[in-house]
Amino acid sequence: MPGDDLIYLYGHRSKEKVPDLGWLTVDDLLVPPKFINRQPWLRGYFENVAHAPLEDGDVLARHCFYNPAKKVYVNGRGDVLPERIEPCGFFALDSYLTLDDAISEALGVALASD
Repeated sequence: MPGDDLIYLYGHRSKEKVPDLGWLTVDDLLVPPKFINRQPWLRGYFENVAHAPLEDGDVLARHCFYNPAKKVYVNGRGDVLPERIEPCGFFALDSYLTLDDAISEALGVALASD
């Protein structure tokens, strides 16, 4: 969603707080890319632990999101795509709670109570 942050959550697990960034690849996304606002950082739920310039292959060649309001697949700008492209997320703004739910579901962990 234009104006919000597009984030990738990776399936790679590490004992190190800052893993070798080479392990974080678009082939190992835990969930499809998500749009989120700044609230998780502002509330202290997210923490920046590293910063590196994006390299070739760090970003999906094409993004796909399902727009449930229009019942179409779109790119990150909302332009209609001819078909679904995996991984495909939702063209909606996630909150830290819906993001937590998506992570829990991907890991097979019980959802947090509201």
